[in-house]
Amino acid sequence: MTMPTQAVQSKGGSSQPPPLLLALQAPALFQDGRVQRLKLLGRGANGSVYSCILPDGTLIAMKEVLLPSSSTSSGDATELFDGVMKEVSIVSSLDHPHVVRFFGSALEPEEHRLTIFMEMVPNGSLASMVRHMPEPMKEEVARVYVRQLVSALAYVHSRGVVHRDLKCDNLLVTGDGQLKLTDFGASKIVGMATMATRAAQTMVGTPHFMAPEILVGGDDGFEGGYGRRADVWSLGITVVEMMECGKAPWPDFPSTGAAFMHIATPGSLPIIPARFSNEARDLVMQCCRRDPAERPTSEALLSHPWLLESQNPLTAGKEAPDSLPS
Repeated sequence: MTMPTQAVQSKGGSSQPPPLLLALQAPALFQDGRVQRLKLLGRGANGSVYSCILPDGTLIAMKEVLLPSSSTSSGDATELFDGVMKEVSIVSSLDHPHVVRFFGSALEPEEHRLTIFMEMVPNGSLASMVRHMPEPMKEEVARVYVRQLVSALAYVHSRGVVHRDLKCDNLLVTGDGQLKLTDFGASKIVGMATMATRAAQTMVGTPHFMAPEILVGGDDGFEGGYGRRADVWSLGITVVEMMECGKAPWPDFPSTGAAFMHIATPGSLPIIPARFSNEARDLVMQCCRRDPAERPTSEALLSHPWLLESQNPLTAGKEAPDSLPS
């Protein structure tokens, strides 16, 4: 569905929609052949993400998802289609400064393709950035990013959405240093009427970031209604990953199975570097409590002392630094 736009007068006297409203017209512009694809940004199992340019020069991201054809087994086809439409439903319902913005989608049945239009985040993933840093991110810089991430997560949870794959790979960074949560393909919507007691009961996510109750429980991994608390566990792991040049706080496992076994073992806890301040260590330890009932909610974390500390004087007056330190 294309949203109506209101034209504005340009300096030259011509009438054209402002950039945001034009971006919301992306599906219609795409179907008219007026969206130019620029380059491939990434490729996944079912599709690819490209940078694109609109007629006014605005850059956006375009995710092309290949849908199953009639030759695909009916069960697999239904699961894939439902999963794609679920992601569209989730991202279209979210509106937060630290969540990637959704501009619309276009379905092409004959091409077996769904195209999703999103905000362009030029600096790529936080994971790529921290893995190429010559030294660990300074704590005062990490705190700014974590504050933004917790804000986004609290909002997503308030909307009844469990992300289920939180990690630096799914955090994008804008040109002015703003963090954006993305990739809701693994997410689950918990019905508002039951969101306080029910949870998503599917084992999904990345092993090194998955909460132990998921690994132990399998399909019943969210037993007790702690789906959102599993996101909080992943948040704690992500904080360490962010400050340790992209390395998760676990030993080097020889296989995914070994990672599963170790994290699922009772009493197993992530390794927190000694250089962390007491406040940062406390935040990670609270997030990574083995019992999900003992973990704070994402909303409660907004008041954690580490996140309430004064910002680095170098970034005073800004919500985030302009760039990561080189």
